[in-house]
Amino acid sequence: MSKSSATPLYYAALCGFQDLVEHLTVNDPKQVKAIGGHYVTPLVAALAKGHFQTAKFLSDNGAPPNVRGFEKMTPLLSAAYNGDFKMSQVLLKYKADIHARNDDGKTALHLASHRNSGQQPNIGPSLSNVARLLLEHGADINARMDGILEHYTLLHLVAEVGRVEVVPMLLQHGANVGVKDGSGRTALQIASAFGRNEIMKLLSEHGAM
Repeated sequence: MSKSSATPLYYAALCGFQDLVEHLTVNDPKQVKAIGGHYVTPLVAALAKGHFQTAKFLSDNGAPPNVRGFEKMTPLLSAAYNGDFKMSQVLLKYKADIHARNDDGKTALHLASHRNSGQQPNIGPSLSNVARLLLEHGADINARMDGILEHYTLLHLVAEVGRVEVVPMLLQHGANVGVKDGSGRTALQIASAFGRNEIMKLLSEHGAM
């Protein structure tokens, strides 16, 4: 997509010029859905630069919630990657596709649980608020990751990094203890390999082998 095809609204959204965004939207509503520019739509551009107020305004005024931008990122994928809880709520309200994947094969749930394309776990004492929100809206708890954590589910990841306090919540949301990663290991086997005894106990109590 050439930069020259981008609209004035696109550039206003990219820069977070809220007053100009509102003016352009009122005077030429078609620009809200126009395609053009590096990030493809004004909404994705605003999200990429962290302009929440602008992104919310565009969503409230008909911005398409599932158009893909750079690296096949949808607005929800961008919001999840940025850990933006409020924007994720807005996008889900407007029927954003919770199962969409970027060009690296990651869902919004994966991105909400990771930084830097999955290389640095972002689980902390619990899953992020965005990840919890996504699970409450039907995100696939057993969706597999790609890249360095090939075929990992969130349960595999938690078993590796030792976040025992997260395991009950994952199991409550239907995490499958029998799923194997790209190397044929279950979460129980990963927990064993990393000496996560408490997690091993919890998984065994839920039928893991």
